[in-house]
Amino acid sequence: MANLAVYIKFFNDTDYELDLYDKGASHGYWDTEPPQKILAKSTSKQFEIKDHSGAASGSEGYIFYKTRDKSGLEVYIKSSFCDSWSANNNYVYYGTSHETTFAANFVVTIDDVPHKNYCPESGHPIYLFLTCGNLSRTKITDNF
Repeated sequence: MANLAVYIKFFNDTDYELDLYDKGASHGYWDTEPPQKILAKSTSKQFEIKDHSGAASGSEGYIFYKTRDKSGLEVYIKSSFCDSWSANNNYVYYGTSHETTFAANFVVTIDDVPHKNYCPESGHPIYLFLTCGNLSRTKITDNF
């Protein structure tokens, strides 16, 4: 049976702590919960959503973090992801509420091949590395 999980790490390259605002799993379950906080300039431990169905339906969910910048502006960072059993239905969506303040980039790795800011529609499992940083200095990394 295919491993229909999404394994996630989050690199917070901002000067601000990120607080978990919401999370969800529409298919599958959180085998390891997303962290409640991601400290500034740090990478979270890996967390994962997995398929729990004997019928292999896949895993699908989202995470939603928030922070405030130095001016007090509230910024939201959200990612939705799916490793689907159905052909050509994998996806990752990722962005911030203030794209002029924070940059949101990701790398998806499937079968040891990294894809920058792109998720192939098929292949299992998904390794997702999210990066959020100040717009002026964030770089995409392949380091999962």
